[in-house]
Amino acid sequence: MPRPVPAPRRPLPGAGLRRAGVALALVALGCSAPDIDDMPGRSVPAPPPEATDPLGPPRPAPPPVAPAPAPPPAPAPAPAPAAPPAAAPALVPTPETDFGPPPYTAWTATAPLSPVGPGGQPAFRLRRLGVRVEVAQTLPARTRMRCTGCTGSAEGAEAWVQPGRLRVAGGHGERSDPLVVALGMRARWAASQGLPPGFTRELACLLIDRGFALAPADPRGGPPVATWSAAGAELVLAW
Repeated sequence: MPRPVPAPRRPLPGAGLRRAGVALALVALGCSAPDIDDMPGRSVPAPPPEATDPLGPPRPAPPPVAPAPAPPPAPAPAPAPAAPPAAAPALVPTPETDFGPPPYTAWTATAPLSPVGPGGQPAFRLRRLGVRVEVAQTLPARTRMRCTGCTGSAEGAEAWVQPGRLRVAGGHGERSDPLVVALGMRARWAASQGLPPGFTRELACLLIDRGFALAPADPRGGPPVATWSAAGAELVLAW
């Protein structure tokens, strides 16, 4: 009688996965196989001493850094410039339009001054300021005068001067002008008012009429000085 044929078995669920897992396990074991140097029974030489220090042998300490040099001291401030000496007072002549018709008395407002005679040649030379003259004639470009305040050969001499060289008494002016101050004193002294001790009005007026020398300011700080001198008398004014 025929034998019964057993029915084929169905694979159980997950059986294929188990076989695959066995294969993966074998592969994993093969990947984790010990190295030859790690096999039991063999000694592994110790690493050299320098290999144990990842930073290598100790390095010598760097030399000390020298401190930065101190900055040079700031330069001393320059001394302030010395104040310039005071300028000499300016003398202002009287405009010719204010003179009026001659004759009249005036005083020289510039120095040195060289009035001219016939032919345009210098007649004499005035080195002082404020010398008294008597104006005899005025023209548009020149004035004829007689020098009554001059001394020596120029005393009483006639000559011509250019416009803008004379000043009359009583004209407007500043107190910084020594000729203005001198003419103001002369007017008082001519009226016998405030005369210096030992002076007569004639001597006081003569002192002013001879003119004065104007010295510039002293570079060490002194003021300008105007000096009159005549007949042994002297008058000094400082600004």
